[in-house]
Amino acid sequence: MDNFLKEFRSYIVRYIDEGDHLAYKIGITLGFILLSIMIYQLINQLLLKRLAKKEIKKVHGARGIIKLTLFVVNVLFVLLIWNSKTETFIILILVSVLVMSLILRGMLDNMIAFFLILNRHYIELYNRIEINGMKGEVIKINVFNFKLMELNNWFDSDSPTGRVITIPNKVLLDSPFTIYEELTAFVWNEVRFTLTADSDWQKALNILKQVGEKQYQLVMNHEYEDVSDKEKSFAYFDMFDGTPVPSVDLDLTEKGITLYLNYLVHYKNGTSTKTRLYKEILTAFSQQNITLMNGRYDIKQI
Repeated sequence: MDNFLKEFRSYIVRYIDEGDHLAYKIGITLGFILLSIMIYQLINQLLLKRLAKKEIKKVHGARGIIKLTLFVVNVLFVLLIWNSKTETFIILILVSVLVMSLILRGMLDNMIAFFLILNRHYIELYNRIEINGMKGEVIKINVFNFKLMELNNWFDSDSPTGRVITIPNKVLLDSPFTIYEELTAFVWNEVRFTLTADSDWQKALNILKQVGEKQYQLVMNHEYEDVSDKEKSFAYFDMFDGTPVPSVDLDLTEKGITLYLNYLVHYKNGTSTKTRLYKEILTAFSQQNITLMNGRYDIKQI
């Protein structure tokens, strides 16, 4: 051990005095690594050009072999350049520090995000959120990640898919996300119907107004049982330039006469309310002989 420490000390002293030699080795090493990266990129492009799309699995397999080969060649080259025991020891230390810093950086970011979640209440259990195109309800929050019960995805409705999404906590610091009930648990939905030109649009307009008023009364009577909650939500509606009162609009397009009904609904009742409104409106349209343009109707959240 004493001999190794003496050799290490003399090595440091020697290369402080002979800095050009050390810089030369570092330059050669970095140059060889960059050359390897360029070779990999070139071979990768050639593989993509030569192989058909149906052979994409072969391309992925070849990439793995090329990466491993170039990695081994780089390791052997570095050991050849830095050939003394002391130099090899220093290289191993530097590589270890680099690898550990990359690993710990991700862990530290996730831990910092975890404490921010706890202290600033970024998200809480059973919040419904959307982040990076994913929608779900928070079912677990860990030190390094949180889990969502996935909603939507291949469904048009807000139904559970049965899958659980695990997301690193640090994503909350890097990406915008939506919390459904942060200010109010209610959202505005829009139902849209396109009528044929010969349909009685005035009757259709009245039907939408009646259905919208019925939905409004249901929200007021059943989902605002606590007066304080009602006043709180009403205050937030003003922030969005919105109103809990439903609205009906009309637009004349090349496809026909389009009617819109905007209504308020609790975010967890969106799918069931949509189904009920469809039944009521389509039944009323059928009774009044109101025809949809190619059966065209739509509903979306706004």
